[in-house]
Amino acid sequence: MDDGSTDGSVAIVKSYESKDSGIKLLFSPGGGPGMARNIALAQAQGRYILFVDSDDSLPEAGALKYLASKMEEGRLDLLNFRTRVQFADEELKRSRYREEQRYKERQSAGIFPTGRELLHELVKGEAFLGSAWLLCLRRSYVEKQGLRFPALFHSEDEVFCLRAFLGAGRSEHTGQRLYLRSVRQDSLTTRPDNIEAFRERMKAVVLLQETVDRVEEAPWLGDYLARFMQDVCRRFVSLPREEQAGAEKFSHWEAAFFRMMKFCAHIHARAHSSYLFPWHLFRRGERVAIYGAGNVGRDFVRQMQEFGYVELAGVVDRDGPRAKLPGTEVIYPADLKNLDYDAILLSVQDRTLADSIREDLKKLGISEAKIRWDGAHYLQKDFYENYYFPSLC
Repeated sequence: MDDGSTDGSVAIVKSYESKDSGIKLLFSPGGGPGMARNIALAQAQGRYILFVDSDDSLPEAGALKYLASKMEEGRLDLLNFRTRVQFADEELKRSRYREEQRYKERQSAGIFPTGRELLHELVKGEAFLGSAWLLCLRRSYVEKQGLRFPALFHSEDEVFCLRAFLGAGRSEHTGQRLYLRSVRQDSLTTRPDNIEAFRERMKAVVLLQETVDRVEEAPWLGDYLARFMQDVCRRFVSLPREEQAGAEKFSHWEAAFFRMMKFCAHIHARAHSSYLFPWHLFRRGERVAIYGAGNVGRDFVRQMQEFGYVELAGVVDRDGPRAKLPGTEVIYPADLKNLDYDAILLSVQDRTLADSIREDLKKLGISEAKIRWDGAHYLQKDFYENYYFPSLC
């Protein structure tokens, strides 16, 4: 599918098209990924549907044959798999290190009688990823349900995937990484956000809410939607001031909806803190610097400010001030030399990433004794029932 490419890829596909009758080049009039995929879905004739984005690939030999056999043997409507991540350069890897965390390898959830039951399992374990290229779908199921992408440039995958899971019969999740996601500069996903992208995500929230409203006896979907809204609001806060100013041009309906989103996201964030600060790693009154301004770091900062057991010395992130955190200045790791702190807490869950950050800090001359991490127990559901903090009671 060509959506206005300028890199010569059309000529390459045409050369393959002339050699293989199974390859067909289609054109989309610049309507974005959703429209392009819908055009392809209308033309598809095979038994199964698989999406591969530009720059991405299926690196495993025999991946297509494996997917087809899994779909056949399991009599599946939907198969959800995992991906590896490849960065164009080391600088991009450092600045977008959360990308690897988002797509980190997870255990297989197995086969479920319906996609709804599989979705519940994934949402419960915070393992659901709304990316269409992580799905293999039976085409007859797609056509029967009339599954199509909304006309959006952002978050169209999230809407499509939610609907695909909720309507599917037998469905399976495998932890096997059958896809290779390539991350490069100036792609649709790595370009800086702007106010128009935020408006599109608000439209996606409306479509997701409409979908959730049609599902009975599934309160867990409310939590999923609230987390999505929370992420959308976080993206707005991370926009440059000049982009945020674009909200002044919102219609009356958009402005009212945005206020409602912010309120719901705030309430959900306070009522459902996913991550608990590891108080046992610190003495009362220590000055603690938080490394990482993502979801974990945000929860940690809020809890430190609420309880006052330790003092927040500052927040550090590889993105520096670009990793905005409301009410708190974020600095680069190299600026730690100007910060007065007793310890640094790594607010990442992945051990490999934590080890990488630890080595980077040691290269800056920071003593390993000052670096604290306990990522295996950051999640609220994994917290230590037997720990007791009398100073906090």
